[in-house]
Amino acid sequence: MPTILMVGLASTVQHKQVSGTGSLDFSDPSVQAARQAEKRMYDYFGCEYTEHFVDVDVLGSRMRVVEVGTGPPIVLITGGNGVGLEWAPLLPELPGHTLYIMDRPGGGLSDGIDHRSMPFQFQAINSTRALLDYFELDTAHLIGNSIGGHWILTFAREHPERVSSIALLGCPAFYPGTSAPFPLRLGSVPIIGGILFERFIQADDSSGARANWEFLGQSDEVIEGFPEEFAEAWYRMQNLPHTKLAWVSLLQTVVRIRGARPSVALTPEDLQQITVPVLLLWGSNDTFGDIKKGERGTKWFHDVEFHEVGVGHCPWLDDPTRCGELILEFVKGHE
Repeated sequence: MPTILMVGLASTVQHKQVSGTGSLDFSDPSVQAARQAEKRMYDYFGCEYTEHFVDVDVLGSRMRVVEVGTGPPIVLITGGNGVGLEWAPLLPELPGHTLYIMDRPGGGLSDGIDHRSMPFQFQAINSTRALLDYFELDTAHLIGNSIGGHWILTFAREHPERVSSIALLGCPAFYPGTSAPFPLRLGSVPIIGGILFERFIQADDSSGARANWEFLGQSDEVIEGFPEEFAEAWYRMQNLPHTKLAWVSLLQTVVRIRGARPSVALTPEDLQQITVPVLLLWGSNDTFGDIKKGERGTKWFHDVEFHEVGVGHCPWLDDPTRCGELILEFVKGHE
Protein backbone atom coordinates (compact mmCIF):
# COMPACT_ATOMS: atom_id res chain seq x y z
CA MET A 1 0.00 0.00 0.00
CA PRO A 2 1.25 3.55 -0.68
CA THR A 3 2.84 5.36 2.21
CA ILE A 4 1.56 8.90 2.77
CA LEU A 5 3.95 11.26 4.50
CA MET A 6 2.93 14.83 5.15
CA VAL A 7 6.01 17.02 5.32
CA GLY A 8 6.41 20.73 5.99
CA LEU A 9 2.76 21.47 6.66
CA ALA A 10 3.46 23.69 9.65
CA SER A 11 5.29 26.39 7.75
CA THR A 12 3.31 28.47 5.29
CA VAL A 13 4.52 31.80 3.95
CA GLN A 14 1.93 34.53 4.45
CA HIS A 15 1.05 36.49 1.32
CA LYS A 16 -1.87 38.39 -0.14
CA GLN A 17 -4.36 35.89 -1.48
CA VAL A 18 -6.65 36.00 -4.48
CA SER A 19 -9.48 33.50 -4.86
CA GLY A 20 -7.90 30.37 -6.31
CA THR A 21 -4.47 30.98 -4.79
CA GLY A 22 -2.99 29.72 -1.55
CA SER A 23 -3.12 26.30 0.10
CA LEU A 24 -5.87 23.83 -0.64
CA ASP A 25 -8.31 22.93 2.11
CA PHE A 26 -7.64 19.23 2.53
CA SER A 27 -11.04 18.80 4.19
CA ASP A 28 -12.73 20.00 0.98
CA PRO A 29 -14.68 17.10 -0.58
CA SER A 30 -13.19 17.77 -4.03
CA VAL A 31 -9.66 17.59 -2.61
CA GLN A 32 -10.43 14.40 -0.70
CA ALA A 33 -11.92 12.83 -3.84
CA ALA A 34 -8.80 13.75 -5.84
CA ARG A 35 -6.46 12.27 -3.24
CA GLN A 36 -8.46 9.04 -3.04
CA ALA A 37 -8.62 8.72 -6.83
CA GLU A 38 -4.88 9.32 -7.10
CA LYS A 39 -4.19 6.63 -4.51
CA ARG A 40 -6.29 4.13 -6.45
CA MET A 41 -4.38 5.04 -9.60
CA TYR A 42 -0.95 4.54 -8.01
CA ASP A 43 -2.19 1.24 -6.62
CA TYR A 44 -3.17 0.20 -10.13
CA PHE A 45 0.32 0.94 -11.47
CA GLY A 46 1.94 -0.79 -8.50
CA CYS A 47 3.71 2.34 -7.25
CA GLU A 48 4.31 2.88 -3.56
CA TYR A 49 4.75 6.57 -2.96
CA THR A 50 5.63 9.16 -0.37
CA GLU A 51 4.12 12.64 -0.45
CA HIS A 52 6.12 15.76 0.41
CA PHE A 53 5.24 19.44 0.61
CA VAL A 54 8.12 21.78 -0.23
CA ASP A 55 8.08 25.45 0.72
CA VAL A 56 9.14 27.66 -2.19
CA ASP A 57 9.73 30.75 -0.13
CA VAL A 58 10.34 33.22 -2.96
CA LEU A 59 7.00 32.24 -4.50
CA GLY A 60 5.24 32.40 -1.15
CA SER A 61 3.76 28.98 -1.79
CA ARG A 62 4.04 25.29 -1.07
CA MET A 63 4.75 22.71 -3.78
CA ARG A 64 3.74 19.08 -3.62
CA VAL A 65 6.17 16.36 -4.74
CA VAL A 66 5.51 12.61 -4.94
CA GLU A 67 8.50 10.29 -4.38
CA VAL A 68 8.59 6.79 -5.88
CA GLY A 69 11.33 4.14 -5.84
CA THR A 70 14.99 4.14 -4.78
CA GLY A 71 18.27 4.84 -6.54
CA PRO A 72 19.80 7.73 -8.50
CA PRO A 73 17.42 10.70 -8.73
CA ILE A 74 15.18 11.58 -11.67
CA VAL A 75 12.86 14.61 -11.49
CA LEU A 76 9.73 14.59 -13.68
CA ILE A 77 7.91 17.81 -14.57
CA THR A 78 4.80 17.55 -16.72
CA GLY A 79 3.06 19.97 -19.06
CA GLY A 80 -0.40 21.49 -19.05
CA ASN A 81 -1.39 22.77 -15.65
CA GLY A 82 1.31 20.70 -13.96
CA VAL A 83 -0.59 17.66 -12.61
CA GLY A 84 2.23 15.22 -11.91
CA LEU A 85 0.16 12.03 -11.92
CA GLU A 86 0.12 12.17 -15.73
CA TRP A 87 3.52 10.42 -15.56
CA ALA A 88 2.02 7.34 -13.84
CA PRO A 89 2.18 4.94 -16.84
CA LEU A 90 5.91 5.69 -17.24
CA LEU A 91 6.93 5.21 -13.60
CA PRO A 92 7.00 1.38 -13.56
CA GLU A 93 9.32 1.56 -16.61
CA LEU A 94 12.01 3.45 -14.66
CA PRO A 95 13.14 0.96 -11.99
CA GLY A 96 16.32 1.45 -9.99
CA HIS A 97 15.81 5.19 -9.55
CA THR A 98 14.20 7.55 -7.09
CA LEU A 99 11.55 9.42 -9.04
CA TYR A 100 10.45 12.86 -7.85
CA ILE A 101 7.18 13.86 -9.53
CA MET A 102 6.46 17.57 -9.20
CA ASP A 103 2.99 19.08 -9.11
CA ARG A 104 3.96 22.42 -10.61
CA PRO A 105 2.66 25.48 -8.73
CA GLY A 106 -1.05 25.74 -9.41
CA GLY A 107 -1.33 22.10 -10.46
CA GLY A 108 -2.38 18.97 -8.62
CA LEU A 109 -2.06 19.34 -4.85
CA SER A 110 0.44 22.20 -4.92
CA ASP A 111 -0.74 25.61 -3.75
CA GLY A 112 -2.87 27.65 -6.09
CA ILE A 113 -1.16 30.44 -7.97
CA ASP A 114 -1.92 33.33 -10.29
CA HIS A 115 0.83 32.93 -12.87
CA ARG A 116 0.47 36.57 -13.89
CA SER A 117 1.99 37.60 -10.55
CA MET A 118 5.55 36.62 -11.53
CA PRO A 119 7.63 35.69 -14.59
CA PHE A 120 7.33 32.08 -15.73
CA GLN A 121 11.11 31.65 -15.78
CA PHE A 122 11.30 32.83 -12.16
CA GLN A 123 8.87 30.09 -11.16
CA ALA A 124 10.75 27.43 -13.12
CA ILE A 125 14.16 28.23 -11.71
CA ASN A 126 13.14 28.69 -8.09
CA SER A 127 10.69 25.79 -7.85
CA THR A 128 13.15 23.31 -9.35
CA ARG A 129 15.98 24.57 -7.17
CA ALA A 130 13.74 24.30 -4.09
CA LEU A 131 12.96 20.67 -4.95
CA LEU A 132 16.63 19.76 -5.37
CA ASP A 133 17.58 21.57 -2.16
CA TYR A 134 14.76 19.96 -0.17
CA PHE A 135 15.89 16.45 -1.11
CA GLU A 136 19.58 17.44 -0.80
CA LEU A 137 20.33 16.59 -4.42
CA ASP A 138 23.46 18.15 -5.85
CA THR A 139 22.42 17.03 -9.35
CA ALA A 140 19.61 15.05 -10.96
CA HIS A 141 18.36 13.87 -14.31
CA LEU A 142 15.36 15.95 -15.44
CA ILE A 143 12.43 14.77 -17.56
CA GLY A 144 9.92 17.25 -18.94
CA ASN A 145 6.91 17.41 -21.26
CA SER A 146 5.50 20.40 -23.13
CA ILE A 147 5.61 23.48 -20.85
CA GLY A 148 7.41 21.21 -18.37
CA GLY A 149 10.07 20.68 -21.04
CA HIS A 150 10.38 24.44 -21.41
CA TRP A 151 10.59 24.61 -17.60
CA ILE A 152 13.61 22.29 -17.35
CA LEU A 153 15.38 23.93 -20.30
CA THR A 154 15.01 27.23 -18.45
CA PHE A 155 16.45 25.71 -15.28
CA ALA A 156 19.31 24.00 -17.14
CA ARG A 157 20.40 27.29 -18.70
CA GLU A 158 20.53 28.89 -15.25
CA HIS A 159 21.97 25.94 -13.28
CA PRO A 160 23.75 23.48 -15.61
CA GLU A 161 25.87 22.30 -12.70
CA ARG A 162 22.77 20.74 -11.09
CA VAL A 163 21.52 18.89 -14.17
CA SER A 164 23.00 15.51 -15.14
CA SER A 165 20.90 15.19 -18.31
CA ILE A 166 17.59 16.25 -19.84
CA ALA A 167 14.91 14.09 -21.46
CA LEU A 168 12.22 15.98 -23.38
CA LEU A 169 9.14 13.85 -24.06
CA GLY A 170 7.01 15.54 -26.68
CA CYS A 171 7.53 18.97 -28.23
CA PRO A 172 8.78 21.41 -25.58
CA ALA A 173 6.48 24.42 -25.41
CA PHE A 174 7.54 27.20 -27.79
CA TYR A 175 10.36 25.14 -29.34
CA PRO A 176 11.71 27.09 -32.35
CA GLY A 177 9.34 26.86 -35.30
CA THR A 178 6.40 25.47 -33.28
CA SER A 179 3.33 26.91 -31.59
CA ALA A 180 0.60 25.93 -29.19
CA PRO A 181 -2.59 24.75 -30.95
CA PHE A 182 -5.08 27.51 -31.70
CA PRO A 183 -7.60 26.58 -28.93
CA LEU A 184 -4.89 27.15 -26.32
CA ARG A 185 -3.88 30.44 -27.88
CA LEU A 186 -7.54 31.46 -27.89
CA GLY A 187 -7.65 30.51 -24.21
CA SER A 188 -5.27 33.37 -23.44
CA VAL A 189 -8.04 35.88 -24.21
CA PRO A 190 -9.67 37.20 -21.00
CA ILE A 191 -13.14 35.75 -20.30
CA ILE A 192 -12.88 33.38 -23.29
CA GLY A 193 -10.15 31.44 -21.48
CA GLY A 194 -12.37 30.74 -18.50
CA ILE A 195 -15.24 29.60 -20.72
CA LEU A 196 -12.99 27.25 -22.71
CA PHE A 197 -11.54 25.80 -19.53
CA GLU A 198 -14.97 25.01 -18.08
CA ARG A 199 -16.25 23.48 -21.31
CA PHE A 200 -13.26 21.54 -22.58
CA ILE A 201 -10.58 21.14 -19.87
CA GLN A 202 -12.57 20.80 -16.64
CA ALA A 203 -14.21 17.50 -17.56
CA ASP A 204 -17.54 16.47 -16.05
CA ASP A 205 -16.38 12.88 -15.58
CA SER A 206 -13.62 10.45 -16.48
CA SER A 207 -14.94 10.10 -20.05
CA GLY A 208 -14.44 13.82 -20.54
CA ALA A 209 -10.92 13.50 -19.17
CA ARG A 210 -10.08 11.11 -22.01
CA ALA A 211 -11.01 13.85 -24.49
CA ASN A 212 -8.11 15.92 -23.11
CA TRP A 213 -5.68 13.27 -24.36
CA GLU A 214 -7.44 13.11 -27.74
CA PHE A 215 -6.68 16.82 -28.12
CA LEU A 216 -3.00 16.02 -27.53
CA GLY A 217 -2.94 13.62 -30.47
CA GLN A 218 -2.90 10.29 -28.62
CA SER A 219 -4.56 7.51 -30.63
CA ASP A 220 -8.13 6.36 -29.95
CA GLU A 221 -6.81 2.88 -29.22
CA VAL A 222 -4.42 4.15 -26.57
CA ILE A 223 -7.01 6.43 -24.96
CA GLU A 224 -9.60 3.65 -24.79
CA GLY A 225 -7.00 1.41 -23.18
CA PHE A 226 -6.25 3.76 -20.28
CA PRO A 227 -7.42 2.24 -16.99
CA GLU A 228 -10.43 3.89 -15.41
CA GLU A 229 -8.28 4.65 -12.34
CA PHE A 230 -6.02 6.86 -14.47
CA ALA A 231 -8.86 8.76 -16.16
CA GLU A 232 -10.71 9.21 -12.87
CA ALA A 233 -7.67 10.63 -11.09
CA TRP A 234 -7.02 13.03 -13.98
CA TYR A 235 -10.63 14.21 -13.96
CA ARG A 236 -10.58 14.79 -10.20
CA MET A 237 -7.35 16.79 -10.31
CA GLN A 238 -8.78 19.07 -13.02
CA ASN A 239 -11.73 19.89 -10.78
CA LEU A 240 -9.83 21.19 -7.75
CA PRO A 241 -10.77 24.70 -6.52
CA HIS A 242 -7.56 26.39 -7.70
CA THR A 243 -7.25 24.80 -11.13
CA LYS A 244 -9.20 27.27 -13.26
CA LEU A 245 -7.26 30.35 -12.14
CA ALA A 246 -3.92 28.59 -12.53
CA TRP A 247 -4.74 27.26 -16.00
CA VAL A 248 -6.16 30.50 -17.41
CA SER A 249 -3.48 32.72 -15.86
CA LEU A 250 -0.75 30.40 -17.19
CA LEU A 251 -2.06 30.76 -20.74
CA GLN A 252 -2.27 34.54 -20.35
CA THR A 253 1.34 34.57 -19.12
CA VAL A 254 2.99 32.49 -21.84
CA VAL A 255 0.89 32.71 -25.01
CA ARG A 256 -1.25 35.03 -27.10
CA ILE A 257 -3.35 34.57 -30.25
CA ARG A 258 -0.30 35.02 -32.51
CA GLY A 259 1.77 32.49 -30.59
CA ALA A 260 4.28 32.49 -27.75
CA ARG A 261 4.88 35.70 -25.87
CA PRO A 262 8.38 37.01 -26.67
CA SER A 263 9.43 36.59 -23.03
CA VAL A 264 9.07 32.79 -23.23
CA ALA A 265 9.62 31.93 -26.91
CA LEU A 266 12.63 29.62 -27.25
CA THR A 267 15.24 30.68 -29.77
CA PRO A 268 18.10 28.73 -31.34
CA GLU A 269 20.41 30.80 -29.17
CA ASP A 270 18.56 29.58 -26.06
CA LEU A 271 19.05 25.95 -27.06
CA GLN A 272 22.71 26.56 -27.87
CA GLN A 273 23.17 27.56 -24.23
CA ILE A 274 22.12 24.06 -23.08
CA THR A 275 25.42 22.37 -22.28
CA VAL A 276 24.05 19.16 -20.69
CA PRO A 277 23.12 16.04 -22.72
CA VAL A 278 19.59 16.09 -24.18
CA LEU A 279 17.29 13.21 -25.19
CA LEU A 280 14.32 14.08 -27.42
CA LEU A 281 11.43 11.61 -27.75
CA TRP A 282 8.87 12.92 -30.25
CA GLY A 283 5.50 11.53 -31.36
CA SER A 284 4.76 11.23 -35.07
CA ASN A 285 1.56 13.29 -34.74
CA ASP A 286 2.49 15.72 -31.97
CA THR A 287 -0.17 18.43 -32.13
CA PHE A 288 2.26 21.03 -30.72
CA GLY A 289 5.07 20.59 -33.24
CA ASP A 290 5.77 18.62 -36.40
CA ILE A 291 8.36 15.89 -35.95
CA LYS A 292 10.48 17.31 -38.79
CA LYS A 293 10.78 20.58 -36.87
CA GLY A 294 11.86 18.57 -33.85
CA GLU A 295 14.59 16.84 -35.84
CA ARG A 296 15.80 20.10 -37.37
CA GLY A 297 16.07 21.63 -33.93
CA THR A 298 18.59 19.05 -32.77
CA LYS A 299 21.38 20.94 -34.55
CA TRP A 300 21.24 23.62 -31.86
CA PHE A 301 22.05 21.35 -28.93
CA HIS A 302 25.64 20.46 -28.06
CA ASP A 303 24.93 16.83 -27.17
CA VAL A 304 21.59 15.42 -28.35
CA GLU A 305 19.86 12.15 -29.16
CA PHE A 306 16.54 12.06 -31.07
CA HIS A 307 13.95 9.26 -31.41
CA GLU A 308 10.47 9.04 -32.87
CA VAL A 309 8.28 7.31 -30.27
CA GLY A 310 4.52 6.93 -30.24
CA VAL A 311 2.02 9.24 -31.87
CA GLY A 312 0.88 12.13 -29.69
CA HIS A 313 2.24 14.97 -27.61
CA CYS A 314 2.74 12.62 -24.64
CA PRO A 315 4.72 9.73 -26.18
CA TRP A 316 4.96 7.78 -22.89
CA LEU A 317 1.19 7.39 -22.95
CA ASP A 318 1.46 5.68 -26.35
CA ASP A 319 4.50 3.53 -25.59
CA PRO A 320 5.67 3.68 -21.96
CA THR A 321 7.91 0.63 -22.37
CA ARG A 322 9.92 2.07 -25.27
CA CYS A 323 10.17 5.48 -23.58
CA GLY A 324 11.40 3.82 -20.39
CA GLU A 325 14.03 1.80 -22.27
CA LEU A 326 15.40 4.86 -24.07
CA ILE A 327 15.43 6.99 -20.91
CA LEU A 328 17.22 4.35 -18.83
CA GLU A 329 19.81 3.77 -21.54
CA PHE A 330 20.39 7.51 -21.88
CA VAL A 331 20.59 8.13 -18.14
CA LYS A 332 23.01 5.24 -17.66
CA GLY A 333 25.27 6.72 -20.30
CA HIS A 334 25.39 10.05 -18.45
CA GLU A 335 25.76 9.08 -14.81
